[in-house]
Amino acid sequence: MNTNTFTVLQSLPEDQVELMHQVVDTNRALFELLNGSVYLSEEQAAQRLGVSKNTFRKWVDAGKFRQFKIEGRNQYRASYLDEDFEKHFLVQAYLEPSVRPAHRPARRTTRLAERAL
Repeated sequence: MNTNTFTVLQSLPEDQVELMHQVVDTNRALFELLNGSVYLSEEQAAQRLGVSKNTFRKWVDAGKFRQFKIEGRNQYRASYLDEDFEKHFLVQAYLEPSVRPAHRPARRTTRLAERAL
């Protein structure tokens, strides 16, 4: 902290100094989020994807998500989590047909053919 900042902080009321610190912390968190450097716990990652922790664990065990050991715990980088989810799930869902062709029983077709004769 430089001298000018320290002088400004001394001249402000205590509640405004606290508010200023909250703004700085919020801005720092937003900056990290925008840069993709936010790491999530397993629970937070599952919540972000809208699935249960068990489902998320199965996906991780299947190698669908990149994970990092930070302070002895598995962590998931938010930007990688989004990329991996899109790569493994959204593309696959897009490729599946949304409307399946109707199958008619062969007997019905045969009966109609017989009537036509």
